[in-house]
Amino acid sequence: MESKITANGKFEVFPDGRILRIKPDGSREVPAILRTGRNRKYCMVTYCENRKQKHVYVHRLVAAAF
Repeated sequence: MESKITANGKFEVFPDGRILRIKPDGSREVPAILRTGRNRKYCMVTYCENRKQKHVYVHRLVAAAF
């Protein structure tokens, strides 16, 4: 499957919804997916930027990529 890089090069997103975090050294890892919101229906991943933790919703990453 073809993938796209999103969030300023922080994540690699696949059309089926899989997410990989791109580390500063270029390696990739599967991030921990947190469930948030009422009834825990929104999935979220985190990354660090300027020594601060940032949160991004998975559905927004997929929408931005495709």
